[in-house]
Amino acid sequence: MTFDYLWSVESNRSDAFDLANFEAMADMAEEDRLIVKKYRPGVPYFAFLVKERNRPFFAILPGGGYEFCSNPNEGFSVALSLNRKGYNAFVIDYGVKEEAHYPRPVIDVASAAKDILANAKEFGIDPKGFGIAGFSAGGHLSAICARSDIGLSHYGLPSPKMQILGYPVVTMGELSHPMSRELFMGSDIGDSKMTELLSADNHIGPDYPATYICGSMRDVTVNSKNFEMLENALKKAGVRCHLRLVDSEVHGFGTGDRGTAPNWISDAIDWLEGHDD
Repeated sequence: MTFDYLWSVESNRSDAFDLANFEAMADMAEEDRLIVKKYRPGVPYFAFLVKERNRPFFAILPGGGYEFCSNPNEGFSVALSLNRKGYNAFVIDYGVKEEAHYPRPVIDVASAAKDILANAKEFGIDPKGFGIAGFSAGGHLSAICARSDIGLSHYGLPSPKMQILGYPVVTMGELSHPMSRELFMGSDIGDSKMTELLSADNHIGPDYPATYICGSMRDVTVNSKNFEMLENALKKAGVRCHLRLVDSEVHGFGTGDRGTAPNWISDAIDWLEGHDD
């Protein structure tokens, strides 16, 4: 494993960063392919870069119910899986807890994306056609960021061209994950117009990115009807999409490599690249 450099970023949103455990996890990647950075004071994100220059990238939004960012399980490990498929990856540490009320998390993702794109040459990445990936509450945030009305394009940025979602929270209605709904909506809970606006399956147009969704049939944390609601909305809008439901109750399985959904990140990339329709 080659570490080019690892910069320290002070962030009151991040969990304690255990470098020893991170290095042990990173060693699972192929040696001499990966450069790891924790980058940019003021814009908290982690960059996982493949050595080949001008490769595309994914922005990764871990879950955590908008209460924390589950970076090791749904950020770092996913980044390594994407690196193995030849994609750079940036794990974004967006606002949680009191900083989770809309639109703050979307603004955080937009700020990080703006910084990443502005430094594409330094990172050695292709700024065109990037993807976004989100898990659980981060899946909700990802699906919001991919929309053209209140997503990244609302902040003058290009929209992602492809999306990977793991067991995403989708609706802010009755079937939502209660903590995610409470923290993201804040004082807007009960406002029917805001509920409609902030449910990720609404306001989806044909320009929405191709989306691969994976989740458990009997998810004990996020009702699997959330996944189906998004799939139905995407199909209605004519957006290329795929829903993979695994025979499980497990939520938060990350890459799924412990048995819940082995290789699903790799399968998602193959599908997005058009190798498996």
